[in-house]
Amino acid sequence: MVDIVKRFVSRFEPYIIPKINRITFNHNKEMEEKFKKLIGNRKVIQLYHCTDSSNYSNISKNIFNNGFHIGPGSNKGYGVYFASHSQYSAFWGGGNHIIVCDIIVDEDFVSKHISEIYSSVNNWEYVVSKTELIFPRCLIEFKLSIDNSYRNKSWSNGICDNCRYEKEKLEECFRRCDCKHFPVADIDDILV
Repeated sequence: MVDIVKRFVSRFEPYIIPKINRITFNHNKEMEEKFKKLIGNRKVIQLYHCTDSSNYSNISKNIFNNGFHIGPGSNKGYGVYFASHSQYSAFWGGGNHIIVCDIIVDEDFVSKHISEIYSSVNNWEYVVSKTELIFPRCLIEFKLSIDNSYRNKSWSNGICDNCRYEKEKLEECFRRCDCKHFPVADIDDILV
């Protein structure tokens, strides 16, 4: 548990200070065993997911019991969306909860993109199109304090090196970059 919390806290910008209120672990042993059998010799990374803040408790219970369900596609394609930094998921979902998930790295079903919300700490967004590769480890409920004296005024990441060579996409990429990046597993995200 200490490693999960330490990693979660360290993935915020220095000006954002989370206070942990509660951690609820997923005790679905059947789901965890199926997940472990799928690992084989593949890497596992730990990422963050968030849901709508108005009903996150019930949604989290459903995810712990039944796993993730993929909704309609979004800007980076069909799949469940994750981030490698805490603040993306925290800010997207209202800033008070996050689901920590272990993900089996399989480049056929897991893609990595530049995060739409800038982070100097860890800057990736992921899309997982095969839900069996996801184990929802725990729900962290927290409160954020923000020290505005350190705050970076830019929330947008801008363009990546791939975009610079595709002039027709340049205008769009200044708003949001959807290019895939490799390798999928960053050393900082790898658990196994």
